[in-house]
Amino acid sequence: MCVWPSGRDINIRYKYAGGSIKIAPMKESYYGVYIYELVIFENEKVIYEFFTNKNGKKNLLGSGTISYEGISGRDITRFDMINTMIRHYNNGDDEKLTECLETYVKLDEASHSLFKIL
Repeated sequence: MCVWPSGRDINIRYKYAGGSIKIAPMKESYYGVYIYELVIFENEKVIYEFFTNKNGKKNLLGSGTISYEGISGRDITRFDMINTMIRHYNNGDDEKLTECLETYVKLDEASHSLFKIL
């Protein structure tokens, strides 16, 4: 998320460590508030920059690096479960990894049977 004057064409350029560079337009969700959503898992790092193009020239607005930080005190999501599985895998805890994977699959099957695509 970034905040700049409304009505601008703001882009994000980002790269996951070891991945290719991607460029995408940011959406103005509210007057002057621009957003773009990225999913970051355990041990991942993303380098990013915000920019505009003016007369064919890139105007850098800001840049930085983000990485996954554990989030507590909220509902468990699929992403949280995947991060937990990554942690168990990295720690060599196959029993907890298998248990978590089985729970993930059961919840996925339950959601597919409960919610039909319209």
